[in-house]
Amino acid sequence: VYGVSTLTRIANTTAYTAGDEVSDVASSAANPFVFANAATAVGLGGRITKVRLQASDPLCVSAIFRLYLYDTLPAMIGDNLADVLLGSEFAVREGYVDLGPMVTSVGAGVASISHDIAHDYVCAAAGTSLWGRLVVLSAYTPLSAGTFRLEITCRRG
Repeated sequence: VYGVSTLTRIANTTAYTAGDEVSDVASSAANPFVFANAATAVGLGGRITKVRLQASDPLCVSAIFRLYLYDTLPAMIGDNLADVLLGSEFAVREGYVDLGPMVTSVGAGVASISHDIAHDYVCAAAGTSLWGRLVVLSAYTPLSAGTFRLEITCRRG
């Protein structure tokens, strides 16, 4: 089963520093990645077996990202703002996956990375979705209004 979520970052080329969030707006009104139907019923979970990240931005070659996963809607920080892991969200944070460095083919115009993993998760008692926040672990200057597509492959419980 695949979960797919896409976002378009804001239209600027302000450089990211390590620890910045990648989002669609530069405020706490930013939208997380949403992976609907990550479980077959509320409160169940599964195992993520693969995570793929594709960016329309060939400039992020060699960039490294961290995808934090949550069982409920997380507090967002905003694009290009320093990430903060809230202690109050510890119980709803399902862990993270590091992605990168990104790679590209000559002339492809995109950068991507795929990781095979074994990451167990449990959705919230009232839901079947997972949410994600993407954080830059290595500085780079982004493409204006670049898109990020995240796919998770999971065995749902």
